[in-house]
Amino acid sequence: MALLALVIVAALILGLTQCGSNQTASNDQNTNGVMPPAKSTPAASEGAGRLTADGRDVFPLLQGDLTSFVGKPISGNAVPVQSVPGPEGFWAGENTTDRVWVKLLPSGDSPVDVKPGQLLDLAGTVVANGDDFAAKERVDAANGAEQLDQQKAHVELPHDQPRVVGTR
Repeated sequence: MALLALVIVAALILGLTQCGSNQTASNDQNTNGVMPPAKSTPAASEGAGRLTADGRDVFPLLQGDLTSFVGKPISGNAVPVQSVPGPEGFWAGENTTDRVWVKLLPSGDSPVDVKPGQLLDLAGTVVANGDDFAAKERVDAANGAEQLDQQKAHVELPHDQPRVVGTR
């Protein structure tokens, strides 16, 4: 009988120590055992945050432009929005170097309120920039006009197409 009691006590101690081992360091930071809410970033998946066109990664850009992708469909999953300097366009990509201009068509109010830091699923087409494209998009020097002109192309997609899937 004493042996059975000893086994039960050992099992209880083992169970209690195992339950406490899954707590994170944030519990040690005076959170009283309450876990902070999870970030709204989707689970990492293959290709998250990347843009692909014609089966190839768009970044890094060859010769700094998108001309080799003109006319090709382009898509991305959980692509970060870098900035939204224009009324119908925004920069999307991993950073200020690896990003593309995305133009929403037709002009007018979009049902998707695109904001910096959002992660978007999107699918569109790479289109060549016309003359003075950055100026027509109201992108000034501080917001990447030179980069937009160097890329010589941008992404166009229906204004109701991008889907917000999380935030950074």
